[in-house]
Amino acid sequence: MPGQGKTELLEFLDFAGNKGLMTKASAQSLRSACTAVFSILDDAETDNVFTLDLDALFHRYENIKGMEVSPNTMRAYRQRVKQAISDFERYKDNPSQWKPAGGPRSNSSGKRSSRSPTANSREMDPQARTDSSVLGALSADEITHQFPLRRDTIVRISGIPFDVTRSEMARMTAYLSNLVAEADEIEHPQLMSGTADNDIA
Repeated sequence: MPGQGKTELLEFLDFAGNKGLMTKASAQSLRSACTAVFSILDDAETDNVFTLDLDALFHRYENIKGMEVSPNTMRAYRQRVKQAISDFERYKDNPSQWKPAGGPRSNSSGKRSSRSPTANSREMDPQARTDSSVLGALSADEITHQFPLRRDTIVRISGIPFDVTRSEMARMTAYLSNLVAEADEIEHPQLMSGTADNDIA
């Protein structure tokens, strides 16, 4: 059936955020996770998001991105992609009655439950609480990309926007290239400050 691929899923999340069916922040976090995870797939593999084997997909994603994405982010992505697809599928089944998963529950009289968030959280499964805390408000500043520069050196970079462009990445790469230390600077670090031994009184 047409209309259930990656493009339609992302359009649905934009629609839900813009129409206030969920907060824009929630819609953006779900969209960012889907965009990141689906980036390893070709177009043919995302023609129907409802038939994706998500366990196999995340196994592939971890194999490819495991050194760049932290475990907490990986767990958040897994939860968010599953939620996005579930919300999209339920919306397709009944658009007029759709509500996002995890929204306020109503009692039989149609009123919101008066139970406190604290009481509800105590009844949640411990793993669910962990996932919820991870999902809460991950921003680009909290996503740390790890790069093995040397056998004993891991470089960590954070703050890269989810929608970084190729031109922006090229500028950042050019900036980082200015940090390269020449051999003389490594062997004689005083040259970097412009101070030679015979200049010291």
